[in-house]
Amino acid sequence: EHLTAAAPQVAELLVAAPALQIIVTSRALLRIYGEQEFPVPPLALPADPARLQPAEAIRYTAVALFVARSRAVNPNFVLDGQNAAAVAAICTRVDGLPLAIELAAARSKLFSPQAILARLDRVLTFLSDRNRTTADHRQTLRATLDWSFELLDEAERRLFVQLALFSGAFTLEQAEAVCGPATRSTVLDGLETLVNNSLLRLV
Repeated sequence: EHLTAAAPQVAELLVAAPALQIIVTSRALLRIYGEQEFPVPPLALPADPARLQPAEAIRYTAVALFVARSRAVNPNFVLDGQNAAAVAAICTRVDGLPLAIELAAARSKLFSPQAILARLDRVLTFLSDRNRTTADHRQTLRATLDWSFELLDEAERRLFVQLALFSGAFTLEQAEAVCGPATRSTVLDGLETLVNNSLLRLV
């Protein structure tokens, strides 16, 4: 997102040096000729967290990340038969999002996985990171969402708020039906922007 302003310079470099390849990690595309997008999906999750044994659970990348980050704050943390299902459920509850998993795991110093899971009904306030080197907008899940929201223009924010009426997936036609008097092209353009800014995911 903070790299998009450099798009013209990146384009100039690519014209001047045709063999040059540039890797950019960002929530938004640069939108320059020749750009190829490689979406990074959420981490792999178990289909049935309640029945998982530790040896099976650790094979899922979401669970492996939770365990690694938990051990960073609590060296005594062990994935075992008592907590494997809770760890998997935590990862599923936050949709396999790496930042959310890391923020949840940071609580392992004070809480067991079962206690963390029980507190995830207040996910936006419970998931936070007090690491002094963490950027402000990554210290809480709410701050990350607020920051992403503020990067949108007014029309895109309005559309995003209206889309909160949906508790899950929706179709283009459903979005057009609930988004007021906006024209079809306005809704379609807004959805495209939200997808390109990693705030919606096409399924």
